[in-house]
Amino acid sequence: MPVPVTPDSSVVIQNGATAVVVALASLQLQATVTEYTPTDVAWSILSGSGTVNPSTGKFTSPEPSSSDRITVVQASAAEGQLTDTITITTPAEVFCCLAPEVGDALPGGGTMISRPMLVTGYIGYGRVVTVYAKDGAGNPLNGVQVNISSSDPHVALASAVSSCTKLDGSCRFYINCIRAGSAVITLTSGAVTTAIDVLVGYAPGNASLPTYGVPVGVLLAKPQATHLVISPGYPGGILVVGGIEMSQQKPISLSRFNATQAAYLVSYGVCILCDANGNPVI
Repeated sequence: MPVPVTPDSSVVIQNGATAVVVALASLQLQATVTEYTPTDVAWSILSGSGTVNPSTGKFTSPEPSSSDRITVVQASAAEGQLTDTITITTPAEVFCCLAPEVGDALPGGGTMISRPMLVTGYIGYGRVVTVYAKDGAGNPLNGVQVNISSSDPHVALASAVSSCTKLDGSCRFYINCIRAGSAVITLTSGAVTTAIDVLVGYAPGNASLPTYGVPVGVLLAKPQATHLVISPGYPGGILVVGGIEMSQQKPISLSRFNATQAAYLVSYGVCILCDANGNPVI
């Protein structure tokens, strides 16, 4: 018969309350049981995606997705009388193709295109970039080394998950969003480079929303434009930049953005210039 639990009995996950695991990666979870015998721990998924070995606690994250995936894993002992949980985030992935177009040659005869990309994220969260290298016929290139760097690692720090392409031509990088601002993530293979612009802002509801006072309407040479609104074709319809939540129905005053943010948003077609009523300014 199991030993009765006491007020001091507990099971505690040693990995902490939260963790970040990129798609299709593993994390070995560990837990300790105090003031109770036996000390065996059972693992299970309470909510979300991914799998966990019920005996060993080895967690495997779900398939790549265009949005963050949240999984809650539970450790239990004493026939379920003692429990603890950990919340695991699998960051959204951004896909970038080193596709066959006019440009410098990659190892193996393929090319990397310098296609403008914009990635947005929240402080304390991350994004995974999956890069595909292909030859001139569109076939994947295996074994291509791709390096990654950040223009401002204090804003967005880039690190390799798998910096050499696999059989399907893919390699993956993790971008950790550290503080509000902008940075350029540069992907390099030999003499070929392409860049990804990263904007990091505050998560919705954050009390530390900054207010900017730069009159970027003058910078953009359209003084009649006083606001920004999300472009109708932008996927999702909601964007958070510098702690400011935007939508297609919610024009935001230009005075709340700094010059770099506004220039990125407009030049990449994420937002359009408008007046206070949301009417576009051409």
